[in-house]
Amino acid sequence: KSFCCKPNSKSHQRCVSLKKTIQIIEQVKNKSRDEATKTLFSLTRKYKDPKREMKMRDSPTTQRLTVTLNDKTIHKLEKVKALKKISTEQAIVYGVDLVLIQYEQSLLNNRNSFKTPKSKKKCENKKLRKPKIGSTPKKRSRYITTAAKKQVVIRALQQCEFPGCDETKYLEFEHIKPFAKGGDNSPKNLKLFCKTHNQRAAINEFGLDYMNRFIN
Repeated sequence: KSFCCKPNSKSHQRCVSLKKTIQIIEQVKNKSRDEATKTLFSLTRKYKDPKREMKMRDSPTTQRLTVTLNDKTIHKLEKVKALKKISTEQAIVYGVDLVLIQYEQSLLNNRNSFKTPKSKKKCENKKLRKPKIGSTPKKRSRYITTAAKKQVVIRALQQCEFPGCDETKYLEFEHIKPFAKGGDNSPKNLKLFCKTHNQRAAINEFGLDYMNRFIN
């Protein structure tokens, strides 16, 4: 019997879903298993909800996150994992920490740019101070800022950066260009070494005779 369902009613929705099911069956019929799988996948993608992140708590301190990524992003992620020899979770944490460091650095730069410059009159009135005869220059500080330490630790993945060493305990900050020879405390001039490799680098730079009084 032919009958007409009221629009937007439950019976009408059932009729529509039944028609779609029949159409899908007709498209899959007389096809191989692989072809049927591809057809069903292409059809389900058309009716799929917009992409969204799914979160589910596994424990009081961890959550499971399900995210849909394209092939290019997956390829980049696998490349980072291979270069750094880390897991997927460590690669994500590494990327997030780098973004936060860049954001904090941009905030500091913005704050410095908005500082009020000294008036020209004060600059003109002030006389240039000449260094006194016999005065000693200011001492350079070995202090390494917290931001620099954090950037080096994240870059090193909290382990020794000496090639082939993966020590995670008793780590020390090593100057690439020694502080005694004019090296600064910037992250570019710092490396994270274990105690053994830090001492070895110092011995190579200054000699064993000089370093014996510090090591022994």
